[in-house]
Amino acid sequence: MKKISWLGIMMCVLMSASVFGTTVSIPNTNVNPGTTTVQIPINIDNAAGVVGFQFTVTFDNSVLNATGAVAGSLTNGWLLQVNPQAGQISVIGASSTALGSVSGSLSILQFNVVGNPADTTNLTFTVHKLSDFNAQQIAHTATNGTFHINGYSISGKVTLSG
Repeated sequence: MKKISWLGIMMCVLMSASVFGTTVSIPNTNVNPGTTTVQIPINIDNAAGVVGFQFTVTFDNSVLNATGAVAGSLTNGWLLQVNPQAGQISVIGASSTALGSVSGSLSILQFNVVGNPADTTNLTFTVHKLSDFNAQQIAHTATNGTFHINGYSISGKVTLSG
């Protein structure tokens, strides 16, 4: 009896470890004041079997304005549908050929920077789906990112004159 329960536990552990072996992520991005545009990738660390994706990312529209998206390093030639709106951007991508066990970007989001120095916004997935050749969802985890405009700094020495 104990052998069966340990076997069941081990199978669950092994299955859960492989189910979420793929991670989709948005990197944390910092820019200097005065930057007017920025491109932020949606990355994947293991694209094995991916033939389609769907993402919606939300952000603070007073810091960034979405202008569009382009294919990433792994998806050149893919069909892309992009819907930029105030405070969010949605991207759908599809191909007739599955990706291999490679890492890189699936899409590159494009923004105008409209915030002020020291402003920050979260880049949060509200939808994140990967699909295989049979239109079945591929299990994965998603990691959100942040966007930050660096602040100004003042340095020097103040002395009394006269």
